[in-house]
Amino acid sequence: MVTNRETDDRAVVSGTITVREYDIERVREEADAWDQLSGRDKLTVLRRLQPAAEHTSHNIICVGHHEWVVDAMDAAQTNPPPLRTIAVGRSSSDPAESDRALNDEVYRADISAYEDGGQTISVTSVLDTREGNVDVDNGEELAEMGVYSGDESLDESTLLINHGLFDSPIPKDDTMISTVGCEFSWSPA
Repeated sequence: MVTNRETDDRAVVSGTITVREYDIERVREEADAWDQLSGRDKLTVLRRLQPAAEHTSHNIICVGHHEWVVDAMDAAQTNPPPLRTIAVGRSSSDPAESDRALNDEVYRADISAYEDGGQTISVTSVLDTREGNVDVDNGEELAEMGVYSGDESLDESTLLINHGLFDSPIPKDDTMISTVGCEFSWSPA
């Protein structure tokens, strides 16, 4: 699977996906007001805890990423759509650079944290116990993810920035809280 994409002769962009799983009972011991916390505050609590499991894999940088970069550099574009959501899905079909959507999206979460380090951008979403669940009893698992720019509900066009498969499928249900993150890195070719 291709994990890097040359944007021109001088730059390569790559992406890394990290999923961390947390047991709800352990999280509630740490934060008894968990349900009242914002996404960012929930992420702060989770970063203090040891995850029950962690998965890291690479992803495909999609054509939407290149369109997003061009939009961001366009002087006429005063406010290009920001990275807004992370979507998860059930399909284990190989992603392609030309993808415009996940193969079988089941949930889309707002980004809880956006960190811009110059040549690296990291985004993370929290999937609480009621979010992104699949029918584990029937063998369903989360297998794919993607980061989107824009927000259709705000009349912004959306672009799929990346599309990746988890290193192993995740049986997400209401006993688990997960964080899904992606780090994009730009480097000279």
